[in-house]
Amino acid sequence: VFFAFQDSGLGEILHPLLDRLLPATPRNRMHGLELEKVGKVGQTLVRMASIPDGAIAISTHPRFDIPPHISAGSAGLIERESLLGPLLGVALKHNDPRFANTLKQSIFEVKGAIANVQAQVDEAQDATYTVLKMIVQAAKTKAKQARAGGGRNGELKTGASAGGAPSEALAAKAKVFRFIGRTLDLNKDRRKMMYLPFTVSSSAFMVNLGGTL
Repeated sequence: VFFAFQDSGLGEILHPLLDRLLPATPRNRMHGLELEKVGKVGQTLVRMASIPDGAIAISTHPRFDIPPHISAGSAGLIERESLLGPLLGVALKHNDPRFANTLKQSIFEVKGAIANVQAQVDEAQDATYTVLKMIVQAAKTKAKQARAGGGRNGELKTGASAGGAPSEALAAKAKVFRFIGRTLDLNKDRRKMMYLPFTVSSSAFMVNLGGTL
């Protein structure tokens, strides 16, 4: 269904769906996607980003950028309020039923549960990496399409022509690097020997971001 709307207000179609897949998390609730949902959410995101216009539409979502009110003292809100935060914030919850009776489980059962959790975390990292990579590659693809639709000498079309505007794709590419750069900048306190946990992003978020990069 995504392919039927490319070049025609795809953001208006995808943004509400993105809000359902990756909703902002209130401060009184546990953040991060449930591990069991990671596979389907990741597959859907990759599907959306599989065409250049879909990738660009993801980057134009209002929450793709880190909200401006988040500062160096509130970096923990990145995973709660940014679009990719729930996916990058996935982690094993303390009440995961797979580890409810570890003292009664065999070593093989425990190792199997650990491997299962690691596979789900890997899915989150792989999906995030793929989506970000597709957004970056969209700039090159849209520019090539614009040249193909240009004049005799292949002049680059700009503005609303060629169904997406290379400038839009280039802006999308810049947003990816801005998201990564700003996340690292807001978490500078992690280099200190001591810091307040709520002033930085969670360890799970940073590990997953590192795995994505």
